[in-house]
Amino acid sequence: MSTIEDGLQHKAAGVRGLGGGSPSESTLVAGESKSRSVGSLRSQGSKSYQARKRRQASSPSSRYGLSETDLEQTGKVPGPCSAAWSPDESKNGSECASDAGHDSSQIPEDHLKLEMALQSALSSTPRKLGASTVIGLAVLHKIQNNLSELKVMIATMAMAINELNKNIQKDIKKEINGMLKTNEKTNEKLRVELQLELRQDSKDLEKCVYNHFEIVFKASCTDILLGYCDDVSYTKTMFPNLLDNKNREEVELSAEYVLLSVVHTLLQGECTPDIRIMGCSIIAPRCENDKILKPCRSSCEALRKNCLHAFEAIDMSWPYFLDCDRFFVGEEEGCYDPLEKLRVEPEFKYIANMHGNEVLGRELLIYLAQYLCSEYLLGNGRIRTLIDNTRIHLLASMNPDGYEIAAAEVEDPNEQETEGHRYNGWTSGRANSQNLDLNRNFPDLTSIVYQRRRNKGYRTDHIPIPDSYWFGKVAPETYAVMKWIRSIPFMLSGSLHGGELVVSYPYDFSRHPEEEKMFSPTPDEQVFKLLAQSYADAHPVMSQKTLDRCGGSFADKNGIINGALWYSFPGGMSDFNYLHTNCLEITVELGCDKFPGEEELYTGWQENKESLLTFMEMAHKGIKGIVKDEAGIGIKGARISVRGIRHDVTTAEDGDYWRMLPAGVHIITASATGYSKVMKKVNLPARLKKAGRVDFILKAEVDEPGLFVKNLPQDTYDRFDPYNQFDHYERGANEEPGEDGEREEKPWWWSYFAFLGNNAPTWLLKNF
Repeated sequence: MSTIEDGLQHKAAGVRGLGGGSPSESTLVAGESKSRSVGSLRSQGSKSYQARKRRQASSPSSRYGLSETDLEQTGKVPGPCSAAWSPDESKNGSECASDAGHDSSQIPEDHLKLEMALQSALSSTPRKLGASTVIGLAVLHKIQNNLSELKVMIATMAMAINELNKNIQKDIKKEINGMLKTNEKTNEKLRVELQLELRQDSKDLEKCVYNHFEIVFKASCTDILLGYCDDVSYTKTMFPNLLDNKNREEVELSAEYVLLSVVHTLLQGECTPDIRIMGCSIIAPRCENDKILKPCRSSCEALRKNCLHAFEAIDMSWPYFLDCDRFFVGEEEGCYDPLEKLRVEPEFKYIANMHGNEVLGRELLIYLAQYLCSEYLLGNGRIRTLIDNTRIHLLASMNPDGYEIAAAEVEDPNEQETEGHRYNGWTSGRANSQNLDLNRNFPDLTSIVYQRRRNKGYRTDHIPIPDSYWFGKVAPETYAVMKWIRSIPFMLSGSLHGGELVVSYPYDFSRHPEEEKMFSPTPDEQVFKLLAQSYADAHPVMSQKTLDRCGGSFADKNGIINGALWYSFPGGMSDFNYLHTNCLEITVELGCDKFPGEEELYTGWQENKESLLTFMEMAHKGIKGIVKDEAGIGIKGARISVRGIRHDVTTAEDGDYWRMLPAGVHIITASATGYSKVMKKVNLPARLKKAGRVDFILKAEVDEPGLFVKNLPQDTYDRFDPYNQFDHYERGANEEPGEDGEREEKPWWWSYFAFLGNNAPTWLLKNF
């Protein structure tokens, strides 16, 4: 036997752990272990040695020097095709050849003796192994090329490898260098490779041990404890993750996680939370049965196609960890869609304080946000169901400038009253700082519908914004809300106002321009009445039949009214929502006092709490689903039509849709350019508490002439601020160019990552 093997057996038999022991301790040979060293092995012949090997192979615990408890901790008991290689098992040489990496019958006897010596060391110190054992395994791997053998033995050494310190590593270098110098027969290739490894520093040497043997230590699924990833569709993850972050703390300090935490702000709400959820599928990957499940490449490619422009708009590179070819896999490899849950969750919004002097709605949404969060944490089943299945957006104040004007009048020090609120004005603060009434500032699409209503096959949905609108005065608040509404596929909304106690619904503009009060229904009149009634019926005052109260004039109408029948006005937000998007919006007048005193706020919350919750739950009425092609890819912009209702909804980016419908039997048709139509008959029971799932698969075909002639071109609909009249709203009114017009070295968003220092994400910089 070679000198190097003598030395290895000598060292492996006597080492007792890593624990910061001195070099002299790591070279001691004592007790029982010494009797099993190379001297005893040399005295055995080849046949007796092989017989002993066969006896040991019959027991996994004796073969690997492990007790049954050790085996339970390191993994399942080795089998013929597992990580545990047995030279005497006939199957290994054929079926498991790719696993073992060698033919056991051709292993030299000296190498088997070496393996035996290493097993002896393992049996004597199964929990804490020394540096020499690491050396022995390294040489054994080089000689036998046996990866599978190492995976079992190295599992018991995880603690030892993690605790390698510089002193032990220096000892390893010294010992191996000594062996290399004294052994002239050492394989030249082995000697060169070991010398290269010895040049690594303490941190790299530990990594080298792991990576060199291709060892995957057994990990298990763990709960997701990352705040920005707690709303993914799964509950378990695993570390190291796909970016090789070892634990949660390392993830939270990473630039990738910081990006996910601010991406909503950077992209101004566009493509979120899709970007964040997709990123979470990489940094907190899905774990099932103690294995990581990778996300689908097709989902990543669809997201990149739809959202790349948002990154380019702020001069930011596409994040490297969303590289669809690098971190994502195909459907044939058993992937999953991280965004599937988002595609069937309805988007809901409340907007308040559109008129700055109507303040109760502003306070109600603050109360609502606090209530939803606290009750969710307390385990309220109703609230948990609502939040887990609905994407809720709250805009507490659409007109903060108007609110400040109204609030300043209330707090006017020249007033002599000392008790109660002092606001008596009806219009002060109603408009914004530009003196524009925001609920008259939206594009008047209702007039366009009335002009076309005599045309055969006219539509009342997704009407483009006329170019002429952009030459008028567009408030920055209106501009921002329109862009927000267009970027998220909202399907239900409530606008909170004050001045009366009633719920109104579209149309708000009379179908006859000379009529101030004229019933002007939409094609979804039945649905709008159902929505408005759901809010009014849950309100303890609004639902009363008494006349001598605020809102008493609407008692005979059950507290709801068609907007144009109440009073007509163009340019309203509710009409814009209905005619330009898929969203159905009602207007809630919360009371006759527009600016109630502080002592009245809690009463207002108690009166409206149930109504606010009930209306949000209405988002789960009707039908929902996904429209896909034959390859399973969602079709964006497909139309969902309901027979008898001349108002379609369109599918979102990934082919998902939501359609509010009353109970009954409906004929639903899905269609898209370049695909055949598919029609389904749907029966919605009156007591159905959740939306019915209706998916469609469309077959591709040659476009039929005139199929969408009556629909306006999609590129016309997509035109928003085509002349960049209001581009300064996005850049910021106070933005000033740098000196001499020079561009800053780093883009404006770099400040979000400056605190990371050397770990800042330079991979987000273009041309870096």
